[in-house]
Amino acid sequence: MKILLYFHSVVQNRNLFLNPSFNFMKERLTRRFCLGLLSILLVSSSLYAQTDTTKNTLPAVTVTGTAINQKVWDGFRKSFKNAVDPRWYKIAEDYLVKFILENQEQSALFNKRGTLVYHITYGTEKNLPTDIRRQIKSIYVDYKITSAFSIKE
Repeated sequence: MKILLYFHSVVQNRNLFLNPSFNFMKERLTRRFCLGLLSILLVSSSLYAQTDTTKNTLPAVTVTGTAINQKVWDGFRKSFKNAVDPRWYKIAEDYLVKFILENQEQSALFNKRGTLVYHITYGTEKNLPTDIRRQIKSIYVDYKITSAFSIKE
């Protein structure tokens, strides 16, 4: 009797593999396993990508007042007569200068011929022109303007 019951249960389990609902469950489990494995691989690869943040950039070179090209110095003085505390940096063939003008931080880039390439003024909400400030505040009522930039080429 025990042998017959054992045989019967083996035959029933064998028939279980032929059952369509079992195949559906098997496919579902296989899909879930594959999706789980794929998500683990994606997460682990993105974590690795976030830790690898090496940059190959050259350090900035600070230039003293005597090493600056006279044309560049003249172009700077002509464009920004009342500039205070200029700090010079050589970037490839160009010269970047950071300075204070009218109580605002400024940056300007000059080429080696002394021509102004661009000029950036850093400010806050109070430094914005009234009409532009009013226009921004009318659209973004509940927001605060924390910084403003003026870029001129």
